[in-house]
This record gives sequence, C-alpha cells and structure tokens, in this order.
Amino acid sequence: TWSQAKKLASLHAELRPIVERLAGRMALHGFNPKIFFAYRGLETQARLKRRGNSGVSVSFHNHTENGEPAALAVDLVDAELGWGNPVFFQVLGEEAEALGLIWGGRWTNPDEAHVQLWPNSRLGEVRA
Repeated sequence: TWSQAKKLASLHAELRPIVERLAGRMALHGFNPKIFFAYRGLETQARLKRRGNSGVSVSFHNHTENGEPAALAVDLVDAELGWGNPVFFQVLGEEAEALGLIWGGRWTNPDEAHVQLWPNSRLGEVRA
C-alpha cells in the first residue's frame, strides 16, 4: 500500500499542486480528504475493468512520463467515512471544477471520487 505522500508524488507535475490546493479547500469545509487512487498500473486497471469499476482499459490514472508515474487523475475520498459521505463528493466536485479540474460526478456513469486534469477527449494521449 502506498503512503499518501507517494500517491501525491505519483501525480503529473501539473496536477499535483492543484490537488494540494483542492485538499486545502476541502479542509476549509471541515473534510479530511485522502487519496484513494492516484497512479495505478495497467494490471490494476484491467482488474478494475473486469469488476465493472472502470469502463476503460487505459485511464488517466495510468499515465507515465519517461517511465515514471505521472497520473493525470486522482480519486479522493473522506478519510473518516471513505465512500459513504455524499456531501463530501458534492463539495469535492464544486471545488475541483472551481480549480479547473474535470469532475467525474457529472458523467453519465458518475465517478464522484474522480477528478482529472485533461478532458476525456484526450484519453488517447495517455502513455501507459
């Protein structure tokens, strides 16, 4: 299991400071956000797709640069309540969008914990 620091370090250099600001803004609302997924390898991605937890074989979580993790997406949950806090996810979406990120909670198949740097139209640019 990766530490929160290692998960944060696995984010793309452009996404990392935005996620840090997002976490700070969530704290101002009284939440304690925790990174559930940042970078994840293709094996993990395949397992999530088989289980129905992801609809894609390659995701923004799988991005690398020069062979190093550089995830363009992150899944954040409440450290105390995990996935069981709908108010957390609503505020997460509002704050993420205010910072220019794309929130998965607006999708046809919502992924409320998910925020990403690039629009889905750029998924083909992911280097895994």
